[in-house]
Amino acid sequence: MAFTKKEKKLPVEKLQEDHLTGPANEPIEEVREALQVGKVVIAPIKPDYETIIFRNQRDPGYPLEFHYASKTHPFKQYNLTDGQSYSLPREVIRNLEGCRENIEKYRKNQNSGLPEIYVAGYKTHFVCERAA
Repeated sequence: MAFTKKEKKLPVEKLQEDHLTGPANEPIEEVREALQVGKVVIAPIKPDYETIIFRNQRDPGYPLEFHYASKTHPFKQYNLTDGQSYSLPREVIRNLEGCRENIEKYRKNQNSGLPEIYVAGYKTHFVCERAA
């Protein structure tokens, strides 16, 4: 027979205060240090870079802030401004170009004649124009 140690019960007020705590409650300096903002990171493989002009079609004229990490690409924070030229790894460019939204339309079903939803196309959020 296994014995378990009983945990002391916490007051409800304490649980309510600490229920939703996380990175938002940490100082910004600690978060920047953990995310390695502005530091040079060592990648196991040198990625292929391409020069692109970034176009933000989701929010035209506004900058885009995002982070990216993968097995071959270390964690990095990116800040891209609409219309500016950047040299980015191909992996990051493919990720940006893959951000899209389905355009759905209605049509009648062939068998029953009832309306059904189908994907008529895609709307891309971000375009990376290859610079010469």
